[in-house]
Amino acid sequence: VWVTPADSMVGPLGLNLTFRAQFFQDFVAYPNITALPTVVAAAPAQTVGAQHPVTISLTLSATANSSGGVAILIPLSNVDYSSTTFFSLRPSGNLTLCLVTPAYLVCDLASSGFVLSTIPRSVNLTYTPATFTTGPVDPIRIEANWLAGTLWTPPVTVLGNWSLSWVDLSSYTDHVQGTVLWLHLQINVTGPAWDATAQISPSMLLGDLFWYTSVDETADLLCPLVGTMKQCGLLPMNQRNTTDVYLRVVVNTTYVGNFFLPVFFNANYFQTGTLLVPLNQIGDLFPTFNPVVVIPQDPSLSGTLVTLVFSVRSSGVTPGGEQIFVSLANLTGTVQWGFTSNSSLATVCSTCSATVCICTFTKHYTPYANTAVYLFVQPLSTLVGETTVEVNFTATSFNLAVTSTTLVVYGRTGVLVMTPLGEAFPPFARVGQMVSLTYSVTATGSSVGPGGVRVPL
Repeated sequence: VWVTPADSMVGPLGLNLTFRAQFFQDFVAYPNITALPTVVAAAPAQTVGAQHPVTISLTLSATANSSGGVAILIPLSNVDYSSTTFFSLRPSGNLTLCLVTPAYLVCDLASSGFVLSTIPRSVNLTYTPATFTTGPVDPIRIEANWLAGTLWTPPVTVLGNWSLSWVDLSSYTDHVQGTVLWLHLQINVTGPAWDATAQISPSMLLGDLFWYTSVDETADLLCPLVGTMKQCGLLPMNQRNTTDVYLRVVVNTTYVGNFFLPVFFNANYFQTGTLLVPLNQIGDLFPTFNPVVVIPQDPSLSGTLVTLVFSVRSSGVTPGGEQIFVSLANLTGTVQWGFTSNSSLATVCSTCSATVCICTFTKHYTPYANTAVYLFVQPLSTLVGETTVEVNFTATSFNLAVTSTTLVVYGRTGVLVMTPLGEAFPPFARVGQMVSLTYSVTATGSSVGPGGVRVPL
């Protein structure tokens, strides 16, 4: 005999079955049948960060009206019961705490007058998933009188979090462009991360990216290009241990000065984690001196203005702090600088000591083109022949570029002509007679080789 209880039947059916046959008395059977309605539960899907509470907007109904005793049971293993768990019936919105029992958090909806029926009713359930939960949450139980406990899985996905840090940052915050950096990173996760990856944008790198599992590891593991990122497939991680990862990188030389190197971490059912590693990349300057020959215009001056021309290129765009240090060892007077050969437009280097002048400007050097820099200096008036002028270039986060320029200075003689009677002997001479001529000669400095007198015939 097959029977289907009516949708309105809940609990013991009280069903009578009468058996009849000719020449037999009727036999009445009372089968022990209990009708249990089916629960219908629904809620919108949502995601929540690990260790954060979630509010589920739950709609409950049943295939038949229940007689009460409606409750939601959340296994303690599924919930962080150190946090407050409560429910509220809509639209009343009154909050009711759920009670902690040895195995469950029990949310007694019946105590607030909630009855399962064929008409859907709404309830908000707020709780915090277990600390180490990642991915879909575990099922909860929905119970009522004359209702078999129903397991229902809320459509909630928990996204794990990362705790990221670096170790011994001082060993690589200041480094020269183009050199290898070893980044020692430490990773903690809120739950299992079986497919974790670390990613760096190729635009930040020069060449390949490698990763290692320990500082003693000898086999490097290449991080291939996946999509638009260099991706390192890391070992599985869990919430119980700190994971050490070593990255070997060469940062793109176009980055100079203070900046952040972003490292992105991903895993299934995890939010993207970002670690910004602060770096200070030291660049290089490449000044080229154009030799000049200097001929003083007037030996009576303390020195003659000389133009020193430099072409300066850099390994990256300078961020500021551009300065030139000019040694005053073989110079006199003021030092001026400019970007053209016109000395009337030059700027005086006002920061000077007894030994050096500092010229400061705000034009940035670049790796893409040479920057012409003009220095206007005055060699000492006593200098003749080859002499050197030390000129050094620097900028913020750039190494000091030391140069020593060579100048060739030509001296000029001055002749003091005395009265005719005093400088020729004898003052009156016959044809063919030897005559002595005496001159007083001065010079702007000591000659560096043999001298002579040229007498036209």
